[in-house]
Amino acid sequence: MAVAASRKQTICAANAACYTFLASMNWREHIVSDPKILRGKPCIKGTRIPAALVLGYLASGRDAAAIVREFPDLTTGDVEACLDYARDLADFEALAA
Repeated sequence: MAVAASRKQTICAANAACYTFLASMNWREHIVSDPKILRGKPCIKGTRIPAALVLGYLASGRDAAAIVREFPDLTTGDVEACLDYARDLADFEALAA
């Protein structure tokens, strides 16, 4: 029981730090949409790497370091911006007609 409580505190502390970081990040500095690049899909600025591709890697369990190793043009900030971008999309509210 003590181990589970300790692990929960560690996870909560890590999530709080992550949330604080993401709340201060502006994903718009890393992700752009240009109709001339990949038909306007949101991509990492200066690359042709779609944000959705990075999010797919994260969803499959890869960490930021592994993604950066696979795509040397990316930074960990780019990967974190993709998470912040996804958070904004998930927070979208449609207006009732």
